[in-house]
Amino acid sequence: MVYSALFSAMLICGCGSSYEQADEQLGGFTIARDGSIDALLIDDFADSLYNESELTEYINKELLNYNASHGAESISLVSHARRDDKMVVKLRFKSAADYDEYMPYRLFTGTVQEAYDKGYDFASALSFADQPEHVIGKNDLMNMADKKMLVFTGRGSISVPSEIRYYTQSMKQTGAKTVEASEDGTYIIIY
Repeated sequence: MVYSALFSAMLICGCGSSYEQADEQLGGFTIARDGSIDALLIDDFADSLYNESELTEYINKELLNYNASHGAESISLVSHARRDDKMVVKLRFKSAADYDEYMPYRLFTGTVQEAYDKGYDFASALSFADQPEHVIGKNDLMNMADKKMLVFTGRGSISVPSEIRYYTQSMKQTGAKTVEASEDGTYIIIY
């Protein structure tokens, strides 16, 4: 697991990392059809240690260093803004592998079979999107080998490129393609 210097800098700022897709309080990320991922880091911002332009310059250096060894535009800075006492940084990752390597949280996208082959634990109960009270388990998942699966650690609002079929029971479905995880944990989405 690689903890980037960007995260170190944001932690020095007194930042408690979170992600944002639509809800700036909860955080999150969006997976596009092409496999790229947009994620926002929203953190407390202490002026006494960094100002916005210094932090932006630092982020650009970090991304330049990462991209030099992983390929051009593996990660790009989409936007940044200071909102009251928060710093909001939107990053675009070329792939889930770049996200997984760069961020301190884990992310896997692929098929159920690929997740199983990589050793992911299917022990959690998943809710059926149309009927949240209907729950499936490991045996049901093994019969969906070719379905798309997302496994991630952390919390936030997650948007996937097609309709969600099942999601970890402790999550809340907020739309046909979005769910929220309000607590840190490991989560599964089938779409």
